[in-house]
This record gives sequence, C-alpha cells and structure tokens, in this order.
Amino acid sequence: MNPAAAHASSASAPKGGVDPTQVPVIVMYSVGKAEESIRNSEFEKAKKMMESTDQLCVRYGAPPPVHGLALRILADAYEQCVRMEGTSDADRKRGIEDAKKCLRKGLDLCAPHFGAKGLPKQLEGDLYGRAGDLHNALAELHRKEEEYIDALKHFREAVKKFSKLDSKDFQAASANRLAFTFMNMNEWTDALKELKMAEELEQKLDSRSEILSSTYNFKGKCLAEVGDKEEAKKAFAEALKHALACGNEPVKEEASKYLEEHGYAEEKMAPDAYI
Repeated sequence: MNPAAAHASSASAPKGGVDPTQVPVIVMYSVGKAEESIRNSEFEKAKKMMESTDQLCVRYGAPPPVHGLALRILADAYEQCVRMEGTSDADRKRGIEDAKKCLRKGLDLCAPHFGAKGLPKQLEGDLYGRAGDLHNALAELHRKEEEYIDALKHFREAVKKFSKLDSKDFQAASANRLAFTFMNMNEWTDALKELKMAEELEQKLDSRSEILSSTYNFKGKCLAEVGDKEEAKKAFAEALKHALACGNEPVKEEASKYLEEHGYAEEKMAPDAYI
C-alpha cells in the first residue's frame, strides 16, 4: 500500500478502514514529511500533518513506540510554531503547554507496557528508547523555560530508560544534558558528578568523540568555574582531541580558545598530535 494514498484515504476508507498492519508504515511516512516541513520552516503544515497522524494512531491503536514518535514530532511542530518572532507571550505559553501535553501523552502510552511478561526483546527496546526520547524532549522544553527542577527530573528518567538499551550513546548524551541543566543553574559540582557517567561509559560508546567532545567541554567549564584551572586545562585538552576527531567545530573553538588563553596542562601534547 502506498503510504501517502493510505493516509489520505483513511477518513473515507471502506468498512474496516486502513489495514492496522500498515499504520506504522503510514506513520513513518508522515513523520518523514513532517520533519521535512519543519526543516523548511513550514511549521503549521507539519503540525496539521501530525495532528492527523495522531488521530490515525488513536483510531487504529498504533503500537506505543510508533504513536509516541508521532507525538514527539507533533510536539516539535507545536514548539516551533510558537518560537517564531512576533508570537505573543500568551500564544507561546499555550503552544509550549501543547507540546508538553503531547510528550506526556506519549509517555502515558508507553508506561503500562514496561515489565510486561512475554514482551519481545525488540519491542521492549523500542519502548525504552521511545520513552527515553520523550523524556529528553520534555526535559529540554522545561530547561528552555527555566523550569530546571522538572528538567532535571525528566533528564534523569531519560538516563534510566536509555540505560536499558544495548547502545549507551543515548544514555551518555542524556547525562551530558543533565549536567548542562545543572550548569544553567550554576551548580558546577553537581554538573561534574553527572558528567562522570558519560566518562565512565567511554569504552561502550559507538559515537565516542561526538559525545565526549561535549562531555569534556562541559567538564572544563565547570572546573574553571570552581577554580581548578589545571584540571580544566586537562578537560579542555580532551575536549579538543575529541572535537578534532569528530569535527565538532563549536567545541573545537571553545576548547582552543581556553587553552590559548590559559596554556596547556603539562602532559598535554600539541593539538597537531591529534590530527
């Protein structure tokens, strides 16, 4: 079945409607189109598309990870619609709350299935991965609104959910965001504690340098703030090494600037050694 045709005809489908086995295919097609619209700043178009997809998921009982993905993209569309210049405070607050509701709805869909007996391993992984993603997105919304306590709560939940996956990349990346939230609060020591998790996962990471370039950059900033300049140099040197390895230009610039201004740690090799 052509996904576009199935989605377009779902409202007027004959008795029996859309084949439920095709719903995930239709959702993935819609998600791809909505993400394209968001990239093109066509936020209203993306919102309408994903509202329709949400209704489709409700009607045909889409699997929670699939429906959760649709709600995740719908939340993105709601948020982007109200981040545009000229949006009133009232409309912005309403849109952000709509985005939060979408994410909470997705989490509610996943919640009853955790720990269910006989759940296939792949579906279990999909559930934990989707819930982690939803918690992360909800945490970011709270962080941007300076609702830091709620942000910390959901980042912690994301770390827990992602810890159930074989790949540890998302767990480490969420630990970085958790630390960054503490940094937003000027709680440098607490941030350093959270960054240790990402460091300890180093050998288990698939995207090692992409994640650790941020980990060590954050660590360097925190150490500088608490006055440990020598350890900050070491952290920024590690950040620079990983940034050069993965092409993380913002971290490369920040780490290089700090090291140029404050000097390298004694055991630090020259930057050329990492190229």
